[in-house]
Amino acid sequence: MSRKLLVLLSVVVCLLLLSSVMQAVLAAPQAATRYVATNGTDTGDCGSAAAPCATIQYAHDQADAGDTIQIAAGTYLGSVILNRSITLEGAGAATTIVDGAGAEMVMQMAAAANSLTVRRLTVRNGGRYGIVSGGNTLIE
Repeated sequence: MSRKLLVLLSVVVCLLLLSSVMQAVLAAPQAATRYVATNGTDTGDCGSAAAPCATIQYAHDQADAGDTIQIAAGTYLGSVILNRSITLEGAGAATTIVDGAGAEMVMQMAAAANSLTVRRLTVRNGGRYGIVSGGNTLIE
């Protein structure tokens, strides 16, 4: 009888552990998409294409690690400091331009960001650097 009880207790403990792991996985936050457009305003959370933010920096500051920032066609002036692991995705390299306007660095990936993915956009007019990265950067 004690062997059956031991097996039963082992099964119950395994099920409890599995249940705990599943709850943690299900509670993990989902990645969001933030939106930027030249006609946007830097208010809110940039979470809707109908109400985009105006600057990449503001959208980044609203984002969490793992989020994607969709950048509409247009030219965006200034530099961006990135301290979260995110994806920046433009509407096309010929139509989505991040123009540093002579700033030393156009995009700087701070140490807090583990990875950065940049897709379908052009970075130009950095005084010295286009993208400065201390982590994993993927440019597509």
